Amino acid sequence: MEVGLGFLGTFNTKYYYVVGIGHTERKFWFITPEVGPDATYTFGLIGDLGQTYDSNKTLTHYELNPRKGQAVLFVGDLSYADQYPNHDNVYTPLTWLQEELLKVNRSETPWLIILMHSPWYNSYNYHYMEGETMRVMNEPWFSKYRVDVVFAGHVHAYERSERVSNVAYNIVNGICKPVKDQSAPVYITIGDGGNIEGLATNMTEPQPDYSAYREASFGHATFDIKNRTHAYYSWHRNQDGYAVKADSIWFFNRFYHPVDDSTTAKS
Repeated sequence: MEVGLGFLGTFNTKYYYVVGIGHTERKFWFITPEVGPDATYTFGLIGDLGQTYDSNKTLTHYELNPRKGQAVLFVGDLSYADQYPNHDNVYTPLTWLQEELLKVNRSETPWLIILMHSPWYNSYNYHYMEGETMRVMNEPWFSKYRVDVVFAGHVHAYERSERVSNVAYNIVNGICKPVKDQSAPVYITIGDGGNIEGLATNMTEPQPDYSAYREASFGHATFDIKNRTHAYYSWHRNQDGYAVKADSIWFFNRFYHPVDDSTTAKS
């Protein structure tokens, strides 16, 4: 079934839509957000959910969070196809990425958030450097266009980076280590929704300098946009109380308020 939505011009309006065919139809709804550079909005964040006891616990924990989002950003996977042929796509350059980044008018859309599945910065020994080809070819655009934050899944654990980039390398200088870069995004891996494969518990040691916080626990997060300059992010473990923040940080917008926000990190 295909769901089509035309232009929705009125904010704070509830729209209903139906997914399914015949007796499998289910009705859902959403409320259109306020529009403007200082509009507030909260996103929930869940990755690699699966269909398990732990994934149900993640969803329940999120639903009972007093600061749950108005929409959920889901960074995959939901169903797993590991035993099927061709389940991993061959990577091709994201030629559309630069075109889309060029279109973003930061005076209207201050916050630039990117979702991907395979993380570029990952200090776990699971799926280590699987996103490296994609990173090498596309990371310069993230710094050039001042992306605020990148969310990924794939690794079944939690990790948050400092603002770093690794774009200085050439065959002459040999520089190939991530460095702090206030034009770069924070990279957050949140593939800890509760998948059937379990948690990724084996980490590289010592913890790299670019890794600000990491933990192998199931959970969810919220990203709470306050205005064009500030947003509050928090990560919540399933085993904690609904309002407990295991990791949190104030984000300062890279376009309107590009000051160093790494000093506000709480581990």
